[in-house]
Amino acid sequence: MTHSVFIKLAGIGDLLMLTPAIRAYKTAFPEEEIFFVTGESNQGILKNNPYIDRLIPLDDFAFFSGSISEKFREAKKLISIIKESGARKIFVFHRDWRWNLLVFLAGVKERHGFSRDLRGLFLTHAIDTTSKEHQIHSFFKVLGMPVPSKKEGLHLDIFPTQEEEERINRMISAFPSGDIIAIAPGGAANTREQVPLKRWPLEHYRELIRRLLKHGFLIFLIGGKGDYVFTTPLTDAFSIGHEKRLFDLSGRYSLGETCAFLKKCLVMVTHDSGPMHIASAAGIPIIAIFGPTEPEKTKPLTAGSYFFWRGDKLPCAPCYKHGKFPDCKTVACMNEVSADEVYEKVIEVLKLCSS
Repeated sequence: MTHSVFIKLAGIGDLLMLTPAIRAYKTAFPEEEIFFVTGESNQGILKNNPYIDRLIPLDDFAFFSGSISEKFREAKKLISIIKESGARKIFVFHRDWRWNLLVFLAGVKERHGFSRDLRGLFLTHAIDTTSKEHQIHSFFKVLGMPVPSKKEGLHLDIFPTQEEEERINRMISAFPSGDIIAIAPGGAANTREQVPLKRWPLEHYRELIRRLLKHGFLIFLIGGKGDYVFTTPLTDAFSIGHEKRLFDLSGRYSLGETCAFLKKCLVMVTHDSGPMHIASAAGIPIIAIFGPTEPEKTKPLTAGSYFFWRGDKLPCAPCYKHGKFPDCKTVACMNEVSADEVYEKVIEVLKLCSS
């Protein structure tokens, strides 16, 4: 049996957007074993994925933020993993040429990846992408696979276990009944970077929640363990004088459980972040707010979804280029999206979904 190695660490969103291409590749080449090298922090996204034969986690914190010796240790480990796998080809889903160097040093003859910076140096097969090309499409191109013509072929994969599904069912039964809307005010962070510019301001989320609570919805805040700094000010703002219909789930559930919960929701509201892509995997409509990043590259593709972006009115947007953000003080691209227009879009989407 032949082996192939896939390499992608860092963000939840990128890993999820890669899953349609993984599924298509494994379906086309079922006899080929896929070894997937990813980061320890987000390996739960690929847990139970039937299209991956072996999941190999690396210490991504050491890789991106560790000392020189820690980075060298993980790079050496990666080269050893690749050599021991006996892979005849490897697919690198990072755009930094230094990843290409690592796989070159591992001695794999057929090396696929992106053409950027040093134009695919150390690769045998390098593909070009455009600024408007969706990330999902670009991952298909790296694998040499045709992009599906129907959206069904582009859906993102998370595979919650039966135990995770059952835990979420028990959790929901303990709350009041009603129509559920999910909101993720945090995220936009991983072991490689913190990107506060991508977050919609908390005061806008607060006003949106006020209007949604007045409408009678149940609101659940979701996020990771580090997102309490964003969710706590919102729950505190509605702790007095309001019927208890706002709940904070951040940091309490696994990635699989989060996906299972989102399947119970009518819609998700968030900015460009990992939770946005988890909601996409759950198959629900998403109202997303974009600013410094190009929405055409990562926008949710689930039916009923909509994104706000003011980049066409600002000469500085999108300002995210080649993995870097500027030191912006105004964040006008995010501030100009109002809570009122997001609220109106939520109501519009819900009406369309119920018709």
